[in-house]
Amino acid sequence: MPIPPASTAVHHITDEMVADKPLFKDVARNIAKVFEGADIAGFNSNRFDVPLLIEELLRAGVNLDISKRKFVDVQTIYHIMEPRTLKKPLTNSIVERRWSMPIRLWPIRGRLMRCLRLSSTVIRRR
Repeated sequence: MPIPPASTAVHHITDEMVADKPLFKDVARNIAKVFEGADIAGFNSNRFDVPLLIEELLRAGVNLDISKRKFVDVQTIYHIMEPRTLKKPLTNSIVERRWSMPIRLWPIRGRLMRCLRLSSTVIRRR
């Protein structure tokens, strides 16, 4: 299936760049092995990345058991710490206001900031 020009305009990936690359179904088992026994974290990962990954693996005939995994969706943490309500309108981001974090989070603020920049990644292997 050719890559639509509109897609190429966004991500700059062309048909020629992927012509000799394997199909997802050919590497699905190797991808699933990366996630075996791993907890998963990302930004909006519980609503997008994880369901997308599971569906694509299932289409490729690979069942990834996630029943005993832990998931950290940093977007949820961000929304708790930076609520967008009529009572508290949009303000400076948590990164800009790092010193106004609750004291209990100060020891992990660097790690939290790095997590906020994640898209989706494996954070721990058992």
